[in-house]
Amino acid sequence: MKLIIWGSGGARRVPDGFDPVKAKKQFIAIARTVSALAKEYDLVLALESINHTETNFINTLEEAYETVREVDHPNFRLSADIYHMLKENEPPAIIEKAGAYLVHCEIAERKTGRRPEHKATTFADT
Repeated sequence: MKLIIWGSGGARRVPDGFDPVKAKKQFIAIARTVSALAKEYDLVLALESINHTETNFINTLEEAYETVREVDHPNFRLSADIYHMLKENEPPAIIEKAGAYLVHCEIAERKTGRRPEHKATTFADT
């Protein structure tokens, strides 16, 4: 294994009433620590944004990009998830902006429950 996606909206949820600025500082501090460990094991962590219906922290690719830049560690990068971007109405331009930090991308449809909308063509169909 060389890549770990850091998603998990439930684990990342900020408790109600907790200072979001303090939460971000704490997250950045732990991300720096974990990134240093990842380097020891030749791993890359890729932060994934999770839409607001699943968590209340780092909901957009833009926020994830800013966080990765603040952590500033070569073993802490970014994962773009098209499903979450669509749920947050994010423009595709953020993918280009964050391009130097992207190491992974997930693609799913918003309106079909993360499944392809059309029947996939198989080799048997051709």
